[in-house]
Amino acid sequence: MSLTPVAIRATRTVFRRQTCPACKLRLLPPGRGYAARPKPKFRITRDQQEAMSPAELRLYVDERQRKEHFIQMVQSKAIDISARVSNQIIKDFLEARENQVDSATNVQDLAEKHRLNVADISALAMTLLLIPIIKDPSGRLPPEQNRPIAKDLLVACSAAKDTFATLQILSASYLSNEYGLSKAEELARICSVTDFIQCRMTLDQLAQEGDGNCLAMQGLLLEEQGRKGEAKYSYRKALEVFNFTIHKNWPHPGGLPWIPPWRSLANLLLSEPDPTEEARKEARAALEKGATKGDDPLAYWQLASFEVGPTPFWLRCMSKAAASGHIEAAYNLGRYYLDASQQPDFIPQNKGIMAMLNFATTWKDDSLERLAREWLSIAAQAGHKPAMSELAELHAEDGDEELAREYLHRVMEPPPAGKTEEWPQLVINARSRMADLKNRSRKSAV
Repeated sequence: MSLTPVAIRATRTVFRRQTCPACKLRLLPPGRGYAARPKPKFRITRDQQEAMSPAELRLYVDERQRKEHFIQMVQSKAIDISARVSNQIIKDFLEARENQVDSATNVQDLAEKHRLNVADISALAMTLLLIPIIKDPSGRLPPEQNRPIAKDLLVACSAAKDTFATLQILSASYLSNEYGLSKAEELARICSVTDFIQCRMTLDQLAQEGDGNCLAMQGLLLEEQGRKGEAKYSYRKALEVFNFTIHKNWPHPGGLPWIPPWRSLANLLLSEPDPTEEARKEARAALEKGATKGDDPLAYWQLASFEVGPTPFWLRCMSKAAASGHIEAAYNLGRYYLDASQQPDFIPQNKGIMAMLNFATTWKDDSLERLAREWLSIAAQAGHKPAMSELAELHAEDGDEELAREYLHRVMEPPPAGKTEEWPQLVINARSRMADLKNRSRKSAV
């Protein structure tokens, strides 16, 4: 389902990569605001361990964590519900569940009691999944219950026909299977088969009623089963009825990533070995809708792949994607400006391109190279090793061997545990260049 990204026609090699799962899903960086998991602020004391039974201590720890967590969520504006009301909602939900109140009725009553929407309760449930687990060295405590409570809240909200909750549960299964996303796997592990079946029934009902997000999710699940024709129908229907109005709870920053229908349809249409011209036109139209109406940077990125060589449209799409945080686009944009600065003939004699570059070329002689370095630095800071390699070469040409070595060291750093090196040849080249720099330093010292 990936698209081969555009490679800039340059004198040096541009590394071609498949669109990675993280880019496809438009994931937020792990350290961004309240989407990151906060650290626990208290520890279990020895006196507490001795004074309470394991069950009592677990109940105390979970309640204490929830109180502190909701205060943090309110302060960071992750939820619009006060910490006091949030705690009361959890308490009321658990009491009604003990009294065997129907799950859908339970959350509907809660929403009415606290003058909220069911979607507000779904958003509250998602934040519960961010509560850190306090380690229990003694091993006496029962498993924590905040995550199971969050899951039960989401399933109950789904039973009440809430779109967000339904998509979170089903996305947990889909993203676990298709991408091995750890955050999705955490939620999927605590869901039962019955939970998934119930949410799938709700999804089909909401899709039948014309919910664009549910139609898009329905298409993903159909495609996963190999039913591509039905998946295309769902994606097309989703695009027809999709509501581009921004809602405060969707997509929630603490929620799982979401794949919009325009990207899913385009990827499916272009996944064939030799897509027809009609399929390419439909894919482009879908992406243009997502780019212009949904302001989706990945749609802009994919649209650039339809251009042959740098054109005004290519530069506009690549700039939009890069400015929105797409790392590969930032790298490609940096390479384009770098080649344009080093080879004036590289800039095509196109009035549109010349007009777009005029602000840079008329400001200062080296302004294009400065732009190039800025975009390459952005990509390098995000861990893009080809960008680091380019910057190492540029700094070496400037005579700044210290900075060149710093970037080469970063290229040579091993990938995280369990991950495969994405650019093995660059690592080999970096070692060779590092050795050359050391030899040059020794000779100059002599």
